Formats: sequence, structure tokens, C-alpha cells
Amino acid sequence: MANIAEIVGVIIVVGGLSFAVLQLRQFRQQQRELAAIELFRFYGNSQFTEAFNRVMHMTEGSRPKPATLLDTSFATLSGRRRL
Repeated sequence: MANIAEIVGVIIVVGGLSFAVLQLRQFRQQQRELAAIELFRFYGNSQFTEAFNRVMHMTEGSRPKPATLLDTSFATLSGRRRL
């Protein structure tokens, strides 16, 4: 009877550890998904998307003027009108 209790105890401990590992993996996946959502919320505007697409379609060695990436200046981004 003692042997059966020890076997059941080991099975329960192994099952608990397996469950804990599974929960940690799911938690990490959830954190990655939340981080991706927050990044999309921060960078998910039309200006960023257009600038990102321009950069991704540039040929190697080409360098546009920094202001042409977004077609705006820092003054425009900060809410001030461009002169």
C-alpha cells in the first residue's frame, strides 16, 4: 500500500510540474501578444506605415532625405505648423 501511495505522489508531483511549465509558456505567449498589440497601437498609424513601406522598398545604398520619409517635419509631428 505504501508503494502505491508513493507512486501516486510522484505522479501528482510530475503532473503539477508539467502543469506549471505549461502555464508559464502560456503566460509568456500572452505577454508577447500583449506587447505586439501595444506596439501596433503605438506605431499603427498611416504615417508610420507609409514610412516603413518606403524604407522596406528602398534599394540597397539609396538614402532619401530624412524629412521625405514621413513627408513631415518634427515641428508638424509636435503639433506646430511647418513654415
